[in-house]
Amino acid sequence: MKKVNFLFIILLLSTLYVNAQSNILSAIENGQSKQVLNWLSEGHDVNTPLQYKSETMSLLSLASKLGKAEIADILVKKGANVKARIEFKDALMYAAEGGNKEIVNMLVLAGADFTLENMKGQTAKDLAVNAGHSEVANILDQEMQNKYKAIRLAKANKK
Repeated sequence: MKKVNFLFIILLLSTLYVNAQSNILSAIENGQSKQVLNWLSEGHDVNTPLQYKSETMSLLSLASKLGKAEIADILVKKGANVKARIEFKDALMYAAEGGNKEIVNMLVLAGADFTLENMKGQTAKDLAVNAGHSEVANILDQEMQNKYKAIRLAKANKK
């Protein structure tokens, strides 16, 4: 009897998890900000990984991949980890690859690490260049230059 109850609870929890994943996936795909906020207010973790097609990614990565700037903004404001990488790819890489300047700028301002590399050794800038998004690549290149200038200045001030 205990084994049957335990299996029933496992099945119920699995069903609830799949439904929750399906709900948030649909809300992000359709740009339904209110549903995303409701899902988060139900106590779901803003950094929950999910399966989208053949990839596992964060909610923020999915919003970035799909160009859903309003949802990406909500997720960042609710504490999404802008540096989170799943399968060696982060939200900035998805946004850069998709050519989404608004999301790229938002993620950089939120502290995304534009020096991270995917499994092929490519940065977000590389992905933007390869996808033909020169404007996004220029934004990331400028951010990189600014970072290195700041590092050099800090080292010079230590002397």
